[in-house]
Amino acid sequence: MESENILQTSSNLTSYIGSGLAAIPIAIILTSTPVVNADNINVEPLIKQSISDAFIDSEMILIDSSSDSNRKLLIETIGSYRNLDFNWDGYNGTCASEEAVNNALTFISQITNIPDALEAGFSGDGEIGLFVRTDNIFIDIGFEGNKYYSFYAKDNNGNEFIGDDYLIEKGIDHAILSILNALLV
Repeated sequence: MESENILQTSSNLTSYIGSGLAAIPIAIILTSTPVVNADNINVEPLIKQSISDAFIDSEMILIDSSSDSNRKLLIETIGSYRNLDFNWDGYNGTCASEEAVNNALTFISQITNIPDALEAGFSGDGEIGLFVRTDNIFIDIGFEGNKYYSFYAKDNNGNEFIGDDYLIEKGIDHAILSILNALLV
């Protein structure tokens, strides 16, 4: 395999440590940076133990150079959240429900072009999140497994958008699509 096909560590693969809850992109297990919870306890071994062997194979580590490489990584990462054991984060964290996984995957399938800045995250209460954090743009989209999503977003002009209980089957909010498209330029 060519070295450019191997997932490279980047600043985008960081842990999201909040007040008591940790949302950690599973892809971070491929880095040499320790993954710690709010008590500064290394939870990387817990995460590694909890992920099914099916997700730690060459297909998860290797990505192709097509425009869908980030989509593939997001799908694999989100799918892995259902395999976490209870207390994976040291705070009685639960795995994602099948419906939360399916809701997030349905949402991703509705995005035509996925920017590299879009990442998946997971919190101890079972909520799956999609995030973008750049100097000028912020997006946080949450999926609890109830066929709805909620979001908070800020575009590059500082405009804020907040939405709650948007039915996933009805499509993606125009403000979210607009902000995601701005990242592709």
